[in-house]
Amino acid sequence: METKYFINLTTGIEALKDLHFFDKKELSFVRIQSSHCEASAYEEIILGLDANFLMYLALGYTCVIVDYGAQSHTSKASRLGMEWIRFFLNRLWLNKRIRPKVHQVELQEIFYEQYTLVSKKTKNKLKYFRKFIHTDSIRLISLTKSTMIDGHNEKYIEILDDFLNT
Repeated sequence: METKYFINLTTGIEALKDLHFFDKKELSFVRIQSSHCEASAYEEIILGLDANFLMYLALGYTCVIVDYGAQSHTSKASRLGMEWIRFFLNRLWLNKRIRPKVHQVELQEIFYEQYTLVSKKTKNKLKYFRKFIHTDSIRLISLTKSTMIDGHNEKYIEILDDFLNT
């Protein structure tokens, strides 16, 4: 199956100057907010996912999220957010129970509890994509490294301008 790359807003934009294999026409964006990860706002993480991203996952694409961590080699979105998304979609779409881990800590109990707390409305929103399932696994991985420009929006705008004008 094919691979689709998603730049996680905002710090993932920095990757555009480091990775030169992106075709502008193929570039996609996603927003998995680190603030939602920090606040354990699990339902908000799910609600932030757009139809484009969810459809690619449902069709069996390997979805690579490119994100840079604020003064860390990995971002909270790539550590916790992606693990939660993988857990949630495996359970909702494929009726699979996976064993999520972050830093060798098993999160199965916490995630299952959070899964039960997600509203019926949110689950129904994501159940819509089940009819398009063309896979037996959720293929979600990350490319990540540290950033030193977190919070400097003018730098991200400059990187985007350079990327679009080359």
